[in-house]
Amino acid sequence: MGPDKASLRRSVRAKRRTLSPDEGLSESRKIVARLLAFLETFPCVTVLAYASFDGEVETADLRAALRNLGKNVLLPRVEGEKLVAVPDPGDEALVKSALGVPEPQGPPRTGPIDLILVPGLAFDVHGRRLGFGKGYYDRFLADHPESLRAALAFSFQIFPDIPSEPHDQPVHVLIGGEFCLDLRNKH
Repeated sequence: MGPDKASLRRSVRAKRRTLSPDEGLSESRKIVARLLAFLETFPCVTVLAYASFDGEVETADLRAALRNLGKNVLLPRVEGEKLVAVPDPGDEALVKSALGVPEPQGPPRTGPIDLILVPGLAFDVHGRRLGFGKGYYDRFLADHPESLRAALAFSFQIFPDIPSEPHDQPVHVLIGGEFCLDLRNKH
C-alpha cells in the first residue's frame, strides 16, 4: 500500500517547489513539444487548457502555440461547485480566484471539447490522477465523456499506483518531457 492522498499531495507539492524557475521552464518546454508532436496524430479543434499555478507545467507558451495552430483555446473557471470553460483571453487578462488560480472572465462556452488538459499533483501509469481534492475536474470530466483527457506532468509526478476513489476520473494520455503514454486501450 502506497502513501495516502494527503501525504502524496504534500510530497509532490514540495518537490514541485524545489524546481528552480529555469528547470521548470526547461522541462515545461520539453513537455509542450511532446504534446504538440502528439497533436499531429490527434486532430482537434477545441482544447481546454489551464493557466499554470503553484509550480505546474508552464502552459503560457503552449496556449499561444495552440492559438497559432488555429485551435479554440479555453480555460476553466470555478462557478459554485463546478468548472465552466471560458475562451482564453491571454495571461494578462486572467484574474486570480479565491484559491489563487488564474482564471478567465467572460461568458462560459458550451459545446464539445476535443481535448481536455487535466492538471494534477500526481498520476499513475493507469491514468489515475490526484488533484487538490475539491473534485472540480472529476465532475467536469464526467460531464464530458467524449473528450480526450491528457495530463502534462514532470517525471516525479508519475507513480506506479496512486490511491483513487470510484468517482475519480482517469486521463487517457500522460505527457512528460521524456514520455508520452497513451492509455486509451486500458480504459
